[in-house]
Amino acid sequence: MYAINHAAMALVIKKGYPSVPLLIAVQFVEVLWVVFNFLGIEHTTLVGGVTRLSDMPWSHSVVTMLGCSMAAWIVLR
Repeated sequence: MYAINHAAMALVIKKGYPSVPLLIAVQFVEVLWVVFNFLGIEHTTLVGGVTRLSDMPWSHSVVTMLGCSMAAWIVLR
């Protein structure tokens, strides 16, 4: 799933929840992915000019995103 697909899904969901900043939330996953790649925690490879997402155990983890969602809920509540 490319980053634009994350944003497109957020726009679809936003119709039902107009006050929630979903675009920020879905891009946060991509920011984590970039930071974790720079830190060497996650890995990508370049094959024939195409970026392959070979190892993303943290930034795109359901458990990590649940934790981030709970933290955001606590802060915003």
